[in-house]
Amino acid sequence: MLILNSLLFATLTTVIALTLGIIAFIGMAPLSAKLRTAALILSATCLLMPSFLLAGSWWNLGMKMGLPIASLPYGAGVLALQLWPAITLVLLGFVRQLDPSLLEAATLMLPTARIWTSIILRLLVPGAGVAALLVFILALNNFVIPTTFQTRVYIADVYVMFSSLYDTRRALLQSIPLWIISLAAFTWLARISSRLETGRSNRQSANLSRPVVLPRDRTHIICLWITWMVFLFSLLPPLYHLLPQLASDDTWTTLRLALPQFAASLVYAGGGALLSTLTGLTLWCFLILKQQQGVRYRWTTAIQWVLATPFILSGFFLGILLVQLGQWAVALAWWQGTWLLGVVALAIRFTWIPFEMANVAQRRIHQDILDAARLCKLPLSLSFRYIHWPVMRPSLLAATWLVFLLALWDVETLLLVYPPGGEPASLKIFQFLHYGYDTQVAVLSLGLLAMGLLPGGILAFYLRISHKSIPLNTPTIHGI
Repeated sequence: MLILNSLLFATLTTVIALTLGIIAFIGMAPLSAKLRTAALILSATCLLMPSFLLAGSWWNLGMKMGLPIASLPYGAGVLALQLWPAITLVLLGFVRQLDPSLLEAATLMLPTARIWTSIILRLLVPGAGVAALLVFILALNNFVIPTTFQTRVYIADVYVMFSSLYDTRRALLQSIPLWIISLAAFTWLARISSRLETGRSNRQSANLSRPVVLPRDRTHIICLWITWMVFLFSLLPPLYHLLPQLASDDTWTTLRLALPQFAASLVYAGGGALLSTLTGLTLWCFLILKQQQGVRYRWTTAIQWVLATPFILSGFFLGILLVQLGQWAVALAWWQGTWLLGVVALAIRFTWIPFEMANVAQRRIHQDILDAARLCKLPLSLSFRYIHWPVMRPSLLAATWLVFLLALWDVETLLLVYPPGGEPASLKIFQFLHYGYDTQVAVLSLGLLAMGLLPGGILAFYLRISHKSIPLNTPTIHGI
């Protein structure tokens, strides 16, 4: 029954998020550059909104309006309001890789409605499938939202089995079905990803300066109005809930008392992000070395599955394994009750993200450059410095920031491994949600939001002033 509840919750969340994401994509894609940038900023704000603040605001709003807040559909809808921008952002990223000449030819022969249904959306089905499956995995392993809205899910039962009954073996056994479901979903995701080249132009030889112009019609206008309404539902309730709470007399007291929690969150998130990026980059360099030996595919597949398994697992499962490992191995007992255990747990769970970002960035390097470096027998160190690193740097920085955000708001992984006195702000917010401390939840959520957005703003500014490409006639390549 609990597994069925988890599947229903994750499936309903994915369906709602996919519907809203596709509508927002149709409304935002044909906009001008400035309007689309503004819409992207709003979408990113919705995605970065702390789930604690979103849950608290919709809980209070649902109580005032008499809505069935303690129900599975209500919780799934609230989580979908946070995750739908992931669908839109993925689709907007993939639409840039469509061949502009294909759309220009279709404009001359087909009506606008047929262009959207028969060409654009059909070619973007693999990208939408990848985004939907990632949302499904995140929703399936989410602990905060269903627990807040009193929905019994399987992951909550695993937590109770370990923390209340202290039955480690049974908790691990009960985690296996959830792991199998996530693994099956991830396997399907990998198969869909293999079809992502369908309908794309050869971006290595195509003129990247040509923009992809999408048609406009009445459907675009309707979807645009619906998108603005979704923005209102995603942003106004949290802001309406947040602003009055900040005017309370307890605001500054809460901030002052929460400084140790903010410091712990910064240590966990920053350490986990840096360690995961360094680990992913090291494994990627290992693959490059194996590529020169002709065994790239076998090693790539093996490392991808090893790194993806902790990511698709519940954070509780990983925490239980690390705690049990410290009890089994005497040599690792020293890290029990230290902050290092939490940093390592977050790094293990999220190393897959920078590793995959490095793989994706490598595909953007022109094959002629790689062939020239191979023919000249360029050492791996110089090849990495002058060819791979300039292309990978923006992607790895973005991956580091993404891991930082996920680790900053993580509850499941840290709940079982944080040391006494090292409680992060995310766990403190989760505890306050169940006792009606609205002011404390609002202040702590605002602090986490500021901590997450500040590195993102710095990253965006850096990428804007250092945006460079590596064409074939670049002086860097001739210098090699």
